[in-house]
Amino acid sequence: SYLKQVSSYLSDGFKNRHLTWNTTSEDQIQKPVIILAANSHFYDTLQASMHTINDYLKDYTVAIYDLQFSPTQLNMIKENCVRCIIIPFPFAQIDSVAPHIRSLGNFAWKPIVIQDAVRRFSSIIYGDTSIRYKTSNFDRLLIDNLIRVSSYLSDGFKNRHLTWNTTSEDQIQKPVIILAANLHFYDRLQASMHTVNDYLKDYTVAIYDLQFSPTQLNMIKENCVRCIIIPFPFAQIDSVAPHIRSLGNFAWKPIVIQDAVRRFGSIIYGDTSIRYKTSNFDRLLIDNLIRGFSCRELPGHYLPCFTLSGTFSWFNETFSTFDDVYIAEAGFLAVTDNFLSRLILKTWVTCALDSTCITPSYSRTQCKRVTGLTEKHRYDQSAMVTLLSFYFFPSPRQNGKSDPAPYDMYTSMQERIAEVRRFEGDKNYLTRRKKS
Repeated sequence: SYLKQVSSYLSDGFKNRHLTWNTTSEDQIQKPVIILAANSHFYDTLQASMHTINDYLKDYTVAIYDLQFSPTQLNMIKENCVRCIIIPFPFAQIDSVAPHIRSLGNFAWKPIVIQDAVRRFSSIIYGDTSIRYKTSNFDRLLIDNLIRVSSYLSDGFKNRHLTWNTTSEDQIQKPVIILAANLHFYDRLQASMHTVNDYLKDYTVAIYDLQFSPTQLNMIKENCVRCIIIPFPFAQIDSVAPHIRSLGNFAWKPIVIQDAVRRFGSIIYGDTSIRYKTSNFDRLLIDNLIRGFSCRELPGHYLPCFTLSGTFSWFNETFSTFDDVYIAEAGFLAVTDNFLSRLILKTWVTCALDSTCITPSYSRTQCKRVTGLTEKHRYDQSAMVTLLSFYFFPSPRQNGKSDPAPYDMYTSMQERIAEVRRFEGDKNYLTRRKKS
């Protein structure tokens, strides 16, 4: 069934040998760094783990995250493990946004350690201090992790999905319509709300306030009873990501999308340039039960031609990896809360909070279809499509063209759901409604 998980993440190496085990050379396998983390209370178990590391992994680099050793313990590690890199855990920087991290028993520190270690070293093997190593042969594990093995969507572009006719309405969560704007885009918001009211009268609407004027905010509240106004948390984010206030880099958008999905479960987000043409999203929403995230590709527009190399570097990639990947619009999205969409949104938000990812400096755009270097960059779109390409198989490519990607709405619905009118506004729509 289409609603079942449709990906098999790994050919079964328990029963069958993987062909790549014998065909991959050693120089294709990056040697991992061994990662540990502990505090003063786990110093003895750390020593026991280090015993087996020294027995089996003598020629591996070791990185130990200091979750608050005593000064004596820290000196002992430094004196007795020359190859060990000691990395202090950044409790002070995290306290203001996540004070629960200091309660080590909830292990919230561990994902941060793993992410930091991967960004520093690219390939790692992490072990709790309870781990005792028995071998140094990790080749099969590392090779299998190099293989992308999942295909998340049957091709609705060519074949009808069986679930389109077998899924009942009560299985489809009605999405909340999401918009976001500031005072400069108020007229375009009014124009978008015009079509929302025409086609989506019985949908809840949530509008993220990116700093409307008081008058504009009151006008929205007075004329849209069903609208939920959500202030964007600039003040809370300023200390860690001040670039968010520069709305032109669209770093705010992934944060809005993630927050909306966490609040409402199923959403359709539209920029203020979006003009709705229908209220029938059923096929899209059914497919999103497994896919989680969908947008609209722009065929013929290639990701590397619109993305600064610094963004690719942040993902530890180069432009050539994405030579045949189309960029997609981030201005019209359908997102349903599931495991996959949570992974996508966490990655997108992490990029958005880091200016070196969403808006990298000293960086140029390079692609095989354009001679020379440019500075074209699409911020939220560039980051979004880069990460989507990691979570989905690319579509088959023939004669220089691809079928729609699995995350392209076009795989679900070929009809026009909405159109884009970037510079069209309506100065009086909400005012007229008030007077009528």
